[in-house]
Amino acid sequence: MYICTKPYGNIMKTQTLLFTLFLAAALLSCTKPDNQDEARFNSLNADLQHYSYADYDDLMAFYYRLDSLCQSCSSNRLIYLKKTTEARLNFREADYQRSIQNLDEAMAALQKVPGADSLIAISLNIKGLNYMSLGVYDSAYQHFSRSAALLDSIHNEKLLHTVWSNMARLFYNKGDFDKAMEFIEKATANEGDIKVRLNALHLKANLYGTTGQIDSAMALDRYIIDRYDNPEYQFLISSFYNNLGRCYLEKGLVDSALLYCQKSYHIDSLNAIEANMASNLVVMGSINYEVGRKAEADSLFLKALKIYSDDKNADKRLLVFKVLAQYAERENDYQKLAVYRDSMLTIYGEVNSQTVNRTIERLNIEFESERKNHQLQAQQRQLVVQRVIVVLLAVVVLLILILFYANYLYRQKTARLKAAEQERKLLSLLVEAEQNERARIAADLHDSVTQKLAVTQMHLSMLDTVNPAKKELVNNLLNDTVADVRSIAHNLYPKDLDKGLIKALDTLCEQLNLNTKGLRFMLDADAALVLPENVEGLDLVLYRIAQELANNALKYSNAKQVVIRLTVNNQRVQMTVTDDGDGFDTTTIDKRKGLGLNTMKDRIRQINGNLDIKSQPGNGTSYTLDIPL
Repeated sequence: MYICTKPYGNIMKTQTLLFTLFLAAALLSCTKPDNQDEARFNSLNADLQHYSYADYDDLMAFYYRLDSLCQSCSSNRLIYLKKTTEARLNFREADYQRSIQNLDEAMAALQKVPGADSLIAISLNIKGLNYMSLGVYDSAYQHFSRSAALLDSIHNEKLLHTVWSNMARLFYNKGDFDKAMEFIEKATANEGDIKVRLNALHLKANLYGTTGQIDSAMALDRYIIDRYDNPEYQFLISSFYNNLGRCYLEKGLVDSALLYCQKSYHIDSLNAIEANMASNLVVMGSINYEVGRKAEADSLFLKALKIYSDDKNADKRLLVFKVLAQYAERENDYQKLAVYRDSMLTIYGEVNSQTVNRTIERLNIEFESERKNHQLQAQQRQLVVQRVIVVLLAVVVLLILILFYANYLYRQKTARLKAAEQERKLLSLLVEAEQNERARIAADLHDSVTQKLAVTQMHLSMLDTVNPAKKELVNNLLNDTVADVRSIAHNLYPKDLDKGLIKALDTLCEQLNLNTKGLRFMLDADAALVLPENVEGLDLVLYRIAQELANNALKYSNAKQVVIRLTVNNQRVQMTVTDDGDGFDTTTIDKRKGLGLNTMKDRIRQINGNLDIKSQPGNGTSYTLDIPL
């Protein structure tokens, strides 16, 4: 058990807690919660995937929608969607370098968005497609590989198969058919996304055809047609009917080729896929022309031109007229050739005008995007300045509050120290007054009462009495009374203390040993030990505490030995009183009123010391008084 008698405790924890609270408040005031609506982003991202396969104008309209949203409530995810849409627009117009730049900006916007690995992987995949379109196959492979590694780490099997399919296309374009087949096998290893799987298998059929394995290509086409010949997947197998038709054409089986091309056209018409419908019509028209069915061929070409009649498909309409012009030139039909070439010139103008308009529109987008980026950067710089100002103000306020609080604590500490010093002085005065009174009483007992008792004893011895026994009894009582009075006088003020603390404690042990049987008191201290002079009344306090503890051991401990140890060094004075008695439970020390702890506390407080009590039932007791210098 440790008894601290100092007037104040440690206040650093309170200061640290207050500082932490204020700092947290300052930081919170400088942060802004992310209120991004997850549902809105998911909805817009789904729209982007839809518009990626839609017409250019529809994709452009979606871009303007995103741009409007970014102006009203910009966020990193919206910026990502906007830049990705720009990339797709530029990809459509074969501006692959600008598309790559847009994708870099899109990924930069995702740096501060948690859980955006799949979105980054998609951007890397699209960058790979751009590099593949540029013919920079090494860079394409690098970006596809990074995308695949990222998707593999987050276990996104669906997108991973898409990337593998694109890598197969990359090696197919390079002419590395073995490597292309390796990635086709990976992309088609399991069902996964049916669309991705069928795209990869379509590439596999083309690879067979390119390498002259026509029968293998036809077998694969037939397998796919049989495997997925149901309404749910029909629109996906149209290309396999078309492949099969081209294979029959390669074998010279024109009627079979027309049959499967017609089936492909029928599926596309049921699903309103006009681009594929017109493409099939052109193929069927070319086949009919080659076998001499010119009227049927012209009818099919006209149907294709009708499908391509809108401005969106001017470039495709131009291709149809090129085919017609070739056939007219072969037939030496210069009248039709002139008509077709005039139509081609007209369409060239439309295509060029459309290309110019789209280029201007994309340049406007780029200009507006750059201007808005500058505005955004300026706003961000202004926001940073504002946040810095807020932080500085918060720090200043925090410092002021800390200073006020520190000043408050200092004044409290000073007041406590002053009160403690006054209390110590008062205790010193009380102890001094007590000692003076004890000295006066001791002197009176010794000089007056003891002397009178001695004179009485002397006169009693001179008296004759008829009863010697009574005379001896009275004489013994007087001797005992004189001894008691001298003991009381010594206890009130030990004269031996004038000769030093060690001498006084040694005398105390001798007296206790003379008056006590079965209990031995010992002093363990250097006879030349000198107490420091900077602690007023230290020798008297130590003597009284040793006296009190020795009396406690005598009264309560049932000990056989009590040892008083005293040590002094440059930093502290330490006195230990140890007995081998019964001991006691230190948790009940407040209930043991006979120990005189209150008196000892007052004395210890006078010298700013600490008393540590260690005891257990049956293991004795040790009192250690520690006085820092």
